[in-house]
Amino acid sequence: RARLFLNTLTVLALGMSLAAFLSWRAVEALYLDNQRENLLAQASLTAAALQGQPLAGAAQPYSQTTNLQPGIHTRLLAEQGAVVLSLPLPPGESLALPAEDPAVISPQELLARPEVAQAAQGRAAAAVRAVSGRRVLYAAAPVLAADGALGGLVYLAMPLPASGLPASLALELAGAALAAGLLALAAGTLLARRITAPV
Repeated sequence: RARLFLNTLTVLALGMSLAAFLSWRAVEALYLDNQRENLLAQASLTAAALQGQPLAGAAQPYSQTTNLQPGIHTRLLAEQGAVVLSLPLPPGESLALPAEDPAVISPQELLARPEVAQAAQGRAAAAVRAVSGRRVLYAAAPVLAADGALGGLVYLAMPLPASGLPASLALELAGAALAAGLLALAAGTLLARRITAPV
């Protein structure tokens, strides 16, 4: 009787654990898709607002470490891949970052990134890549010149939560999983007793 009872509870616990894991992954994928669409929309709107305006300015180095700061980081890239504007500035940093910074990316490397290459062909694109062990979401959109040719690119970067989900959403999911586990435990106990009582 004790064996049947424990086996029933073990099966329920394993089933609930698998369901919780799959639910977490599904919510994480949904969150990432939502953030990707939002960042792409923001990049496209920014590019549309800049349409027909020349993107000129002193070339600045592109440092990836700034992308780990909270918020959305906006950069305007000239057609050759050079950064001509970078917002917002990290606290205590100037526009000119040291060239020896190991996280500095050259214009050629920027243009070789898939999302930037696709935006250079006229289609907004997004990608996720790791920076110092943390995932960062990127979105690029083309800025058209007055004659319809490519005038430059809007390039946005936003750090993703380390756990894959924002803390508030992760707490809600953990609470829901705990409540579901307690309900499964109660239901499993009742079911196990009903099965084992006749035996």
